[in-house]
Amino acid sequence: MSDEAKDTDLRTAIARWQQKHGIGDDDPAIACVELFDLYVASLRQRTPDSPPLRFEEFRSTLELLDARSKTFVKHAADLTHELRQSAQTQRQLRRVSAVSLVLTALATFTAGLLLGHFLW
Repeated sequence: MSDEAKDTDLRTAIARWQQKHGIGDDDPAIACVELFDLYVASLRQRTPDSPPLRFEEFRSTLELLDARSKTFVKHAADLTHELRQSAQTQRQLRRVSAVSLVLTALATFTAGLLLGHFLW
């Protein structure tokens, strides 16, 4: 089987998996699969006279990918926390503004009644 046929089979299998589970193209899991696919493709492009890939090189690459993905997950969690906190703050501000609107309306109504009572 040629390399192009293997790539096509892999991409077809990924597309079926995405459809089956309803995963969008912007999902981080798909990005990891694509990175791994690029890594495997770069291994296939090695020339016969190049030195064989050592396990240590592969392991260090995977460790680097793991470290970067942990950093990405941490930043994504921080961002999610901030967005949730922002939404909660907006809800609190809406409640405060609704209360202040009601108090302003009551104060205006009371002032109108008092002015009407004492001026007429």
